[in-house]
Amino acid sequence: MAALHTVCQEARCPNRGRCMGEGKTATFLLMGPGCSRDCRFCSVSHGPKPLEPGEPDRVARAAAALGLKYVVLTSTTRDDLADGGASHLVATVDAVRTTCPDADVEVLAPDFGGSLRSVDDVAAAGIAVFGHNVETVPRLYRRARPGADYGRSLVVLARAAAAGVITKSALLVGLGEDENEVGVVLRDLRSAGVSVVAVGQYLRPSVRQLPVARFWEPQAFEALEASARELGFAAATCAPYVRSSYQAGEIYRRVRTAG
Repeated sequence: MAALHTVCQEARCPNRGRCMGEGKTATFLLMGPGCSRDCRFCSVSHGPKPLEPGEPDRVARAAAALGLKYVVLTSTTRDDLADGGASHLVATVDAVRTTCPDADVEVLAPDFGGSLRSVDDVAAAGIAVFGHNVETVPRLYRRARPGADYGRSLVVLARAAAAGVITKSALLVGLGEDENEVGVVLRDLRSAGVSVVAVGQYLRPSVRQLPVARFWEPQAFEALEASARELGFAAATCAPYVRSSYQAGEIYRRVRTAG
């Protein structure tokens, strides 16, 4: 059987030991492990692989075997595919919802090259949350995210929010931005209809990636979280080890309960 991939492992998430030890959270990485892009902060390998037709069913069976009630699906960016991989994501959502009818599904999507049809297809797949990470401030995109576009990401998020889905985004600090730039990003996300935001500290995965420009102090994260709440985000989590999928199920339930 072909291997399953998790973003927890491929992206070397600092929380993977805790989450896997609790047996509550695992974010499946689809269409990987090779990515079309080579972002300078990310440890996921560059170079896309052929899609595996059986992957949606394997993910669904794994989610059922683990007894998951909340399943997070993310993917590599697939600029080589006509729809950016949207149909594969939708097929996996369908498989999980069929196999685990009591589970909620969150999708952490790429930008699909700006294809709004792909965004619409994923947002309409019966998901609980549509996530797409802006990752950093606009000034650092050319250096940290070649191939990505900040404005395009905001359009993707706004489109998903307009579909009535809880919409989520995240970014990492410590790549060379300042507090004012992060504040602008938070305002832009809120204007795009994003209701859940996460901000964490960038930790250099290996010598291949960009060095850390700054380790933000705990008080700086506390100030960011307070600012996000003042802007009207339904949920905001800002702390050094925070990542977009961390405590995803708990955050979704809190937002849904709050209405």
